[in-house]
Amino acid sequence: MNNIWKYVLGFFIALLLFSIFIHIILPLIVILAIVGGIYYLYRRHQNNKFTPEGRKKVN
Repeated sequence: MNNIWKYVLGFFIALLLFSIFIHIILPLIVILAIVGGIYYLYRRHQNNKFTPEGRKKVN
């Protein structure tokens, strides 16, 4: 009987760790990906304002 409780406890600990991973780590990764994408687009936009020689583009 004692052996079964070890497995049950291990299962619940694994479930808890998985739950923490889903609710904390995953949203963090998603937020970082969104922020990184916005930063990349912003830098690309800033770089497109200038010519390769470093002069400001004039429309």
